[in-house]
Amino acid sequence: MSRVRIRPRGFLADVRGVAAAEMALVLPIAALITLNVVDLATYMYSRMQVDLAAQQAVGVVRQLCTANPVSVCNTTYSTQMTAAAQTTGLGNAVTLAGAQTSEGLYCASATGALTSVAAGTANCASVVSGSTAAPGTYLKVQSQYTFAPIFPQVSLASILGSPVVSTAWIRLK
Repeated sequence: MSRVRIRPRGFLADVRGVAAAEMALVLPIAALITLNVVDLATYMYSRMQVDLAAQQAVGVVRQLCTANPVSVCNTTYSTQMTAAAQTTGLGNAVTLAGAQTSEGLYCASATGALTSVAAGTANCASVVSGSTAAPGTYLKVQSQYTFAPIFPQVSLASILGSPVVSTAWIRLK
């Protein structure tokens, strides 16, 4: 049986196990960062898919609603709008907020902001100074998705807003 002799100078020079000790200190921090990156990337992907879902829904109305008044299209094609919104990577988890699907007459300002005008308004002069443009019929669709972080106890993504909501507008006439 051999005895290990520890000398004071040799003790500080012994580096056995240093890598394991460093790994024990660094691994929790690296794991926390990795879990946050995964959750934030998932949130960003979900946000892009919800934006796409809203655009898909208004695109279907633009494609199918050619002869009917907008109010008829909004109710007639609601099933097709929902189906189009659910073609994204989030599938059936995306819903259209029925109360947020609406149409109306709007005038666009020089910055592109839409302002609602009353039916029968001949031009946008009341909203945009000196404008002779006729108001346009716009359809607004809002899609939403309930986001749940994969790692809710350790992730910063759990403080982000849920549901994820996106609004898309399209001019019909």
